[in-house]
Amino acid sequence: MEQMMETIRRRVRRGFGLAAIMFALLPLPGPALAANHGPTAVFKGEMSKFVLFKEPWPAPSTPFLVGDENTISLSQFRGKVVLLNFWATWCYPCLLEMPSLDALQAALGGRNFVVVALSIDRGGMADVKRFFRKQKLAMLDHYVDPVGTVGPGFRLRGVPASFIIDHDGLVRAFLPGPADWNSSDARAVIRHYIARITEDISYSNTAGGMNKSK
Repeated sequence: MEQMMETIRRRVRRGFGLAAIMFALLPLPGPALAANHGPTAVFKGEMSKFVLFKEPWPAPSTPFLVGDENTISLSQFRGKVVLLNFWATWCYPCLLEMPSLDALQAALGGRNFVVVALSIDRGGMADVKRFFRKQKLAMLDHYVDPVGTVGPGFRLRGVPASFIIDHDGLVRAFLPGPADWNSSDARAVIRHYIARITEDISYSNTAGGMNKSK
């Protein structure tokens, strides 16, 4: 995987496929970027590229396609931590990082976490399913936004680009460009946000118990 990521870096430095390697730099309207990661020292190694937001903001509920072209939105993942990754089959760095996203979903996906790899391919679901079969991606679901309705809500300027949405539906962090999502550093970041679910439930139960005692 490290060799794969080094290939990405070499190609980016050489200027290959500039249209496909256009990374988002200032994706969001309004919320200010945090100057540093503060107490969240869990962002290590490659994950230190993550930018946190001083004021997390609600993820838009714009619909997109899933599976057999049914409609879904990010609001339907409320209660889970979401790693939203914008990608396309024509984006070379995107293609190289997709197996690591599939591996991350296999390792941590379930009741508390999901990877939403959202393709912006104009060719729609057929192109995405063809790519998944060719690359033997078995754990990720098929998500497609063929008319580009979701990206503007994130001020998307290029792909790949990834966002962490917490279990309350708030956009917490942004990472421009490709990454190795199957690394220990990446898993540590996801576990950090999953742990907040348990913390919130514990606090809610404690507060509820105190209220009842009154």
